[in-house]
Amino acid sequence: MVLLDHIIVSGLPYDKIPGLYRLGPWLIGGVDLFFVLSGFLIGGILLDNKGASNYFKVFWTRRVARIMPVYYLLMLSFFLMLAIKPYLGAPWLDQFLFKNMMPLWTYPLFVQNFAQSLDGGDGGARWVASTWSLAIEEQFYLLLPPLIYVMSRRSVASFAAICIVIALLVRARLWQMTGSWFTGYFLLPGRMDALAFGLLATLAIRHAATFAWLQRSRRMLDALAVAIVLLLTSHALPDIAKLMPETISFIVQSEDFSFRAALFAYGIVRVFLVPEQSWYRRFLARAPLVFTGIVSYSLYMYHPAINGLLFGMVFGDAPKIPDIPHFLVGLVVIAVSFTLAWLSTTYFEMPIRRWAHQVRYRAVRAEVEAS
Repeated sequence: MVLLDHIIVSGLPYDKIPGLYRLGPWLIGGVDLFFVLSGFLIGGILLDNKGASNYFKVFWTRRVARIMPVYYLLMLSFFLMLAIKPYLGAPWLDQFLFKNMMPLWTYPLFVQNFAQSLDGGDGGARWVASTWSLAIEEQFYLLLPPLIYVMSRRSVASFAAICIVIALLVRARLWQMTGSWFTGYFLLPGRMDALAFGLLATLAIRHAATFAWLQRSRRMLDALAVAIVLLLTSHALPDIAKLMPETISFIVQSEDFSFRAALFAYGIVRVFLVPEQSWYRRFLARAPLVFTGIVSYSLYMYHPAINGLLFGMVFGDAPKIPDIPHFLVGLVVIAVSFTLAWLSTTYFEMPIRRWAHQVRYRAVRAEVEAS
C-alpha cells in the first residue's frame, strides 16, 4: 500500500484524475495498519510471556535483532551517500533524497520524528523520511513492556482505550495550534490510537467472553466495517467538520486515523472469527501477499532511496508520473525494491533473527488475570 503510494500514486497529477485524492489516504494508511499490527503482535508476545524470568531481556534482544540491522544499514548508506554527494555532480539528489534533512544526530537515536513534527513539513530527506514510523515503534517498545509487566489485562484494556481518546485529542489540538496535520502525525502521542487498537484486538482474542461475543456479532461488525469504509472513502468527515465549531472540527477531521485503525484492528480479529477455508483467510494466505509480508520491513525501508536514485539517474529529477516512460521507471523501482528486500531478508536479516530466537523465554508462571 505504501509502496504504491510513494512510487506511483503520489506522483500522478491529482488535478487531472478525478477522485484520485480518495485513494491516497487508503494507501498511505498502510502505515496505520503497520502500527495496528505492531500493537497486536507485540502486545500478544508481551501478554503471553509476562511471567518469564527473562521477560525484558528476551523481548528487547529479539526487537534489536529485528529492527536494528536493516535500520542501521539504511543509515550507513545515507551517511555514505551524504559524504560523497559533493563529488557526484547530481543536483537532483537535493530535490528529493536529501531535501530538508532533519538534524543528522536525530536519525541514529530514533528521535527524528520529533524533528519532523516540529518542522511541520512532509518528512524531510526522502532517503530516510520513512524512518519516523520506526522511531515511534522503538519508543513503543521501550514503554509497553514495563506497563504490561505491572498491569492486569483489564488494566491494559482500560489503558489502551484511554490512549485512543488521548491520541485523537492530541492530533486535533496540534493541528489546530500549528495549522499542519503533520505535527501530530509524526508523534507517538498522536499515533498511539493505532497501536492501542492493535492491543485491544490481541486482548479480545485472548478473552473467552469477548471472543464469543465477536463471533456472534460478526455479521453486524462486517456491516459496520463496510460503513466505515464508505464513510472514509466518501470524504464525509471533512465535510461534516465544516459545519462544526473550530475545536470540534479538528477532532472530527482527526477521527479519520482512528476509524481507519479500528477497521484494520477488526480486519485482524476477523482472521480468527472465520473458518480456515473461508474466502477471507484463503485470500490473505495467497502467495504474493505472504511473500510481501515476509519482506515488508526491508521493502518499506529501502524503497524511497531506490525510488529517488532511479528517477534521478534516468530523468535527473524527483520521482513523478506525468507520462508512460516515468510510469515504466516506477514499475522498475517496484521490481528492484522487491528484489533487494528479498535478498536482504533472506541473507542478512533472517540469520540474525534466527540467532536472536535462540534466546527463549523461560519459567513462564501461570497467572490468574482479572477478566
